[in-house]
Amino acid sequence: KVYSPFKKYYEALGVSISATNDTGEFDILAGHHKFLTLLSACEISIATNEGDGEKIKIDKGIMYVKEDRVTVFLDV
Repeated sequence: KVYSPFKKYYEALGVSISATNDTGEFDILAGHHKFLTLLSACEISIATNEGDGEKIKIDKGIMYVKEDRVTVFLDV
């Protein structure tokens, strides 16, 4: 899920998600351990099995990973 208080940007299955925090670019894949980070201005890339994927440009946000679920809160 990628959403802000007033809009849902993405809510579907994905294979991986890529973003940027203060230490640089990173990827989240299936089986990733619990993870919490502040996101820097970047373009979040979500890869899907269908190959089309999704790209969302953000200014900042928070990413939370738990049990193969990724939640990104924007505009917070």
